[in-house]
Amino acid sequence: MTPTARHPPGANPIAAMQAAWHINARTSATARNGIATVHWDHRSGDDAELNCGLGDDHLIFSLHLSGFSFASVTLDGRRRCAEALPRGSWMLVDTGGQPSAETSGPFSLLHVYVPKALMRQTCEAYELPCRLPDSPVYRTGTLADGEITRAARALGAAALEPGLLAGMQLDQASQNLLFDLISLLHANGMERHHHLSTAARRSVERYIDRHLDTPITLDDLAHAAGLSKYHFLRAFKADFGQTPMSALRDRRLKAAARLLATSSAPIIEIALACGFADHSHFSTAFRVKFGQSPTAFRSDNLA
Repeated sequence: MTPTARHPPGANPIAAMQAAWHINARTSATARNGIATVHWDHRSGDDAELNCGLGDDHLIFSLHLSGFSFASVTLDGRRRCAEALPRGSWMLVDTGGQPSAETSGPFSLLHVYVPKALMRQTCEAYELPCRLPDSPVYRTGTLADGEITRAARALGAAALEPGLLAGMQLDQASQNLLFDLISLLHANGMERHHHLSTAARRSVERYIDRHLDTPITLDDLAHAAGLSKYHFLRAFKADFGQTPMSALRDRRLKAAARLLATSSAPIIEIALACGFADHSHFSTAFRVKFGQSPTAFRSDNLA
């Protein structure tokens, strides 16, 4: 295949792909959020070599409005398919994997170019525990996957709408497709990539140890980890099987148990030093954790 110049981030994706493909674009439009859509119509029976003209900053959703008698698709140096593709099938590819295709015969398809930065910003704005996988995205489906294909068709139809409300329709359709793409990738395992890094864990542990005698909130722990509260909560539970506040209580109780076994300080002082507001609260939590009162524990363990 002949290499195609890849346009820098921020370039108009429709113009970049037009320069790479040299195929007729029947309609095209760009929503305010940066999602662009174009209807490609290749009526020639000649084979086509389709190289991506974009940089590594987009996902391409391709809805096949006609069937392909044959298509061979390569992504990230690997051949992902080499077969006939039915009308109504779709494909989602990551431009970071330098996708390319070889096709036979005429075809008609709808392309949607979604900036990856937009997906990341949307997930952060709504505190969604999602991020794009480390390896280039590749997903396929058929019309049975109704929501995402309906959203893509609605976006393509909005690009044709005349009148004063056309821009609003285009923006709404692009947001609907963005929602469906995030839902698709989240359901396919984006969340499993979200765990606390070693640095984040150590930062949280240090924060707890330094503030053991003061009230600590979930916001405090999330800030120490450098994450949003929702992301931190989900990642922490995935790693430890309990909520951060439950783990904090356990850490306070273990610290109290060490002090009970190694010092003669009054129990109320130990309770306050470990962040418990009063003796009663501390004694109840301690009994639940260790099966005996602080006094009995000290009697059994004090050196």
